Amino acid sequence: MPIAGEDILQTAGKRLENKTGISGVELTIAGSAMITQYRNKELQSFSHAIIVSGKTEKDIAIKEDATGENFWAELNQVDALLPSCFDIVRMIEDGKTWLEVSYDLQ
Repeated sequence: MPIAGEDILQTAGKRLENKTGISGVELTIAGSAMITQYRNKELQSFSHAIIVSGKTEKDIAIKEDATGENFWAELNQVDALLPSCFDIVRMIEDGKTWLEVSYDLQ
């Protein structure tokens, strides 16, 4: 979550470290996304996200916290976890800066 008066990359770096124990990753702003999710044609979620990207080979030090389990996943597995993940990764890989998607959660 953004913090007023703090650079968004600094905020994202702190969040990454607090959630996973990973620090020192060079982060960049990749773009933004408008993500809408429906279930049975009923709106479930509508959000705008600033997409921050970074690469690391470091292992996750904090395996679990109050919000759940932290783990690395293969790209072909991420859609089962969160539908927008694959599309966000593809946006970054394609060098695009805007993504607008909607999903019907089954």
